[in-house]
Amino acid sequence: MYVLSLLFLGIFCLGPLFAELSVSIDIHNEDLYFVDAPIDLAVTIENSGIQDRTFSIADEFMQSIDMEVWNEQGEALGPSATFIRARNRQHMRYRNLTLLPTEQFVRIIRLNEFVDLVEPGIYTIRAHFYENLPQDSFDRQTRTIHSNSLLLSIRPGTYTENRIDESIRSLTEEVLIREDLRPDEIVEYVVQARRNSDWERFFLFIDVESLLLETPDLKQRYMRASGEAKQDMLALFRETLKEERIEDSITAVPSDVRILKTEYGPLDGTVLTQQVFNQSTFEVVKEYLYYFERKNYWKITGYSVLNLGTRAISVQ
Repeated sequence: MYVLSLLFLGIFCLGPLFAELSVSIDIHNEDLYFVDAPIDLAVTIENSGIQDRTFSIADEFMQSIDMEVWNEQGEALGPSATFIRARNRQHMRYRNLTLLPTEQFVRIIRLNEFVDLVEPGIYTIRAHFYENLPQDSFDRQTRTIHSNSLLLSIRPGTYTENRIDESIRSLTEEVLIREDLRPDEIVEYVVQARRNSDWERFFLFIDVESLLLETPDLKQRYMRASGEAKQDMLALFRETLKEERIEDSITAVPSDVRILKTEYGPLDGTVLTQQVFNQSTFEVVKEYLYYFERKNYWKITGYSVLNLGTRAISVQ
């Protein structure tokens, strides 16, 4: 019994030595990404144990690793044509690689070769590395090492289009002079800019980050994101506002606006308005309450909407 106990203990203690091969992924040369942009990831395989580790790796690295990518709705993206072709090859060449303790093996891969990223949004990525390759099949049920999860933001449009837009936006904001308008004047200015679809002037007095932080699910992700990812989320949220995909959005276009009440001090203020929206045979009446903060100039940092009901459109 004593011998068996020692044998069991020895096997139990040796187990971690053979489980200390770790895999991590990170964005290589991080940038702002669009649907047509190449996305490179650094895959790092490290021997975190105290003994040398030997494992097999395919000459074509795509044979040794899977990339799992899913969107905000939890839907997994399908494999790319490149990935399918690689996996359909009948023969696979591989070699054995030995890592000393703390030693790393790093390979740069292109995510676009594994999955088709054709829609803007926030994606979660995870890698699955196969430590010992099967010689005659792709049955990957054993000896699989899972990486960390990584968030990736894909911005709307193409790389070329958005670089031009960013340049124009930067120049426009330099040229446009933010007049020292009162909060009630800013509301009228913003509404008129929206009616004219003049998005540069519309966003001039709106704090997009503050509006994003008013959305609970986005706020949590935003607070955890890195600097580049935060910029991506702000750009995507800005596009969402422009497309009016948010109910009672600040970008809704009223047919009539009345300023009901304006209150402000040195640093903050509010403007209460009544806005009318035409719906062909009737009108929807709402109260929009805008919240302002002053940092060099007044900006809208939030808003709330109260639906007052509908009324028939009078026929003259």
